[in-house]
This record gives sequence, structure tokens and C-alpha cells, in this order.
Amino acid sequence: MWIYQPLPGTMPERRVVIITYGCTVLTPDLEPALSHEHQQIGLFTADEVPGLTMPDGYKQSIAAWHRRQGRRP
Repeated sequence: MWIYQPLPGTMPERRVVIITYGCTVLTPDLEPALSHEHQQIGLFTADEVPGLTMPDGYKQSIAAWHRRQGRRP
């Protein structure tokens, strides 16, 4: 989980909670479905995450999930 304030110093104070969860792909032969809530979808290995363009908080949250699973990174 990662909590951040998108517009620091503004009132009312607002925070965004990012919750990272993982899953096991049961149908690796099928393409993932893009929902109406997203513009793009991608699948990345844990080793690729550090090189992705996203806030460090997301990357840290993903790495923490992998550690809890006993996996790298």
C-alpha cells in the first residue's frame, strides 16, 4: 500500500491510496482484457518494474508485494 498527496498544500487536504495486489494467471494463453477504467494494459516481470515510467511509490509497493510472497526483488 502507498499513500500520497497529489496536490500538497491545497485545501481540503486530499490523499490517494494505492493498493497493490497480485494474482496467479490461470489462463496464460489468453490476453488480459482492458477495462473501461484504463487506457492501456501491460504485463511486466519483477525485474522490468524498476525501469518503468511510474512513481517510485508504485514500484516500492510492487517490490513489497513480491517480498511478502517470498519472491524477488
